[in-house]
Amino acid sequence: MHVGDGPDPPLLHIDPDTVEFVSSFIYLGSTVTNNGDLTPDINCRCGLAAIVTHSLWKPLWRHRSINRKTKLHI
Repeated sequence: MHVGDGPDPPLLHIDPDTVEFVSSFIYLGSTVTNNGDLTPDINCRCGLAAIVTHSLWKPLWRHRSINRKTKLHI
């Protein structure tokens, strides 16, 4: 991957193969883009948080024996 707006670097050849240039990839759970934009990574993390929050609806949020203070702490 080439970061920035400059000219593309020369092609990299390893044995018979050529290394492919990509505009983004996932590294250690974070999306890395060639222009440094964090929007895709932020959107992905917000989506995952929404899924987890929704999955707690029945077992936690609707449960009346768990008090509000405990729910807010979670």
